[in-house]
Amino acid sequence: MVGQTHVRRVMAGWGASVVAETSAVVALLVVAYDAGGPPMVALLAAVRARPVVIVGPIVIGRSDRGRREVWLVGSLAVRAALLGASAALLLLDVPLAALILGGSASLLFSTHRPLNAALLPQLARTPAELTSANAAMALAESGGALLGPVLAGVGLIIGSPVVVLAGAAVLVVTAAVAAAGVRTSGTPQAAAEPLTLRSAAGDLASGFRALSRPPMLLVLSAGQTFARGVLLVAVVVLAKDTFGTGDSGVAWLTAMLGLGGLVGAGIAAWKLTSSQLGRAFVLGVVLW
Repeated sequence: MVGQTHVRRVMAGWGASVVAETSAVVALLVVAYDAGGPPMVALLAAVRARPVVIVGPIVIGRSDRGRREVWLVGSLAVRAALLGASAALLLLDVPLAALILGGSASLLFSTHRPLNAALLPQLARTPAELTSANAAMALAESGGALLGPVLAGVGLIIGSPVVVLAGAAVLVVTAAVAAAGVRTSGTPQAAAEPLTLRSAAGDLASGFRALSRPPMLLVLSAGQTFARGVLLVAVVVLAKDTFGTGDSGVAWLTAMLGLGGLVGAGIAAWKLTSSQLGRAFVLGVVLW
């Protein structure tokens, strides 16, 4: 029962984290478009994506030599602070600084999934429990990608992007509280070495080596990331210019990505086997 309790905490934190991220992204897209049109939206996408390539592998590499649950709680705490500060700056009418901090919060969100994936094998007591936990994590992600934009849409109707960002910060705090109660079993990992330029470069190189085996995995991942970046800009322009649905329209169109994710997750759970992963990944990128 103790193991299941910790797994549930991880799942609850992940669900709240995804809802927070997807709702915050909608608010930031609206702010970026109002501040500078499509070019500012593209800049926001770059702020969200480029540092992830560096920070993500480093954080995950460092967590392998420490307690992953501590790293998870720490990243969630900093992320909540960034979102809260972004909301405050927006309230003070400093949109550019708000976008930088809000976009930086996504950098830390990118570390949540791999930290979860590393924690679950230490928490699950049986292979069947681990399989169920991974399936629940995928379902929580797709559901959160639908619920987050819907909540953002409601927040934009009754309030403003400030309300949405503040709500996202509260959700991340909730995720941190859930993760704070997680305790892994077994012998803790060795303490991490001091973070230096050389160790950071080593962690980054290890991450790229893992991604490049096989090389096609890196190519396909880059293709999907490119498509996602294009969609970030296109969704805002379609909602506000083409369809004339205003700020809330950005949320409703973004929610369709979550709905598609739910459908795709359901089909994958129903049909996909371990021997079909490569072909399924290619098909997924083609559909993107």
